[in-house]
Amino acid sequence: MSSKMNTPSRLIIAFVVMVASGFVFVWGEPHLATTKAALAAGESADFVVKSANVITVDAGHPRAQAFAVLNGRFTIIGSNEAVAAAVGPKTTVLDFAGKTITLGFIDAHAHPVPVYPDDSVWASVDCRPLKVKNIGVLVAALKRRAEKTTPGEWIVGDGFENLKLGRQSTRWDLDGASTRHPIVIDHYSGHERVCNSLAMQMSKITRDTAEPLGGRFVCDENGELTGLMEEKAAFAIATTSVPPPSEMRAGFTRGYQQFLSRGVTTVGVAGSNAIRSRALENARTQEIPLRLCIALGENSSPKPSHANRPWRMMRTVCAMARSKSFTAPRSRHTRVGSRNLTLVSRTSSASGPRVRRKT
Repeated sequence: MSSKMNTPSRLIIAFVVMVASGFVFVWGEPHLATTKAALAAGESADFVVKSANVITVDAGHPRAQAFAVLNGRFTIIGSNEAVAAAVGPKTTVLDFAGKTITLGFIDAHAHPVPVYPDDSVWASVDCRPLKVKNIGVLVAALKRRAEKTTPGEWIVGDGFENLKLGRQSTRWDLDGASTRHPIVIDHYSGHERVCNSLAMQMSKITRDTAEPLGGRFVCDENGELTGLMEEKAAFAIATTSVPPPSEMRAGFTRGYQQFLSRGVTTVGVAGSNAIRSRALENARTQEIPLRLCIALGENSSPKPSHANRPWRMMRTVCAMARSKSFTAPRSRHTRVGSRNLTLVSRTSSASGPRVRRKT
């Protein structure tokens, strides 16, 4: 029995062992070949799982003890005895000792982002509450990045939550991090961002700049721009730092690993254009086979031309309920707006991302 799984090209089964909860998530092609058809060809399974508590989501057979997989498809689902016939000399046999196996989760509404190593020039400053507790810590984190960045180059942060910072950050706060670098930080909802004075100057945004339809440049009581831009106004700031395609593809692949490591096997990408959609698709590999359901914008042209990929237009807003113990991968989960009341479930992880729930 091999201790390391040999994954053929069509084998797209992903396992994630959740040590704390004793759960395992599995996914594969949604086709169950008959036992007779699989065995008639004289082929043994690529791998077999036995002695597990398998939740099949099949009303007729809600539980199983074991299953066999060949070429990315289930060939047998049943008892330990039933799968024994599928075991050959090259079959990997996994004994799960009673652990629960369930189908992979579907995150119906997410915005996957590239994930880069902390020392990468393309990495954004992590401004999420688990890393940034208040305005002072936020400014210090941005200042550390500025000290390692060439003056004039953009500094980008993401994931800040003004409710957790104690108040809304302003351009004057960010000026405290650097006045020689344009700085912009994104709210975790994706519905607003804050930039420093240099970023506003470079983007030619003044108090006389007309607000776009559906957006707002926020001013203080004296009519001065605070650096906070809401909704469509946030797009007035366009950073010039764009990673090369190879770096972006590697970043998306790292993000996909986070999804799979938490049992999420299908992601609904809530809004994308044709170019970004191709980048998302190209980041999928045989080893990282995250499934994508991409909602293309109405003005996305040309449409992706992958003949063997199920590009779908989603016209409904979907939501999923997550377990309190579930830790979301690093992606931006949009809400109706950035001012909604949110409940955030803490996990035992001191550094991992958290789940955001709409109310």
